[in-house]
Amino acid sequence: MDVTPQIDNNSFEMPAEQLWQEHIKLKQQSGLSRAAYCRLHNLVCSRFTYWENKLSQPLSKLLPVRLVQSSAKQHVLCSLMFKNGNELRIHDPAILPTLISSLS
Repeated sequence: MDVTPQIDNNSFEMPAEQLWQEHIKLKQQSGLSRAAYCRLHNLVCSRFTYWENKLSQPLSKLLPVRLVQSSAKQHVLCSLMFKNGNELRIHDPAILPTLISSLS
């Protein structure tokens, strides 16, 4: 007798990320192998693996940014040029250690 909760895989009310998070949680609770869980719920195993990997990756670190509009000329310690043409100018020496550690 199957006691695994069922999820409507065609639910348009639930975003894909939320749907897969729920499947991953239920698979872990079920004790089934990935293949067995996917067969039981009519899921493509490679798609399950994709979402399992995607959702287990840590989010990138975000740095706080303070935007200041100033007419005074400020000394630029360093700047980063991005491929899209944007430039990030660093004026505050306190942010440099955080910025460098996040880039390495």
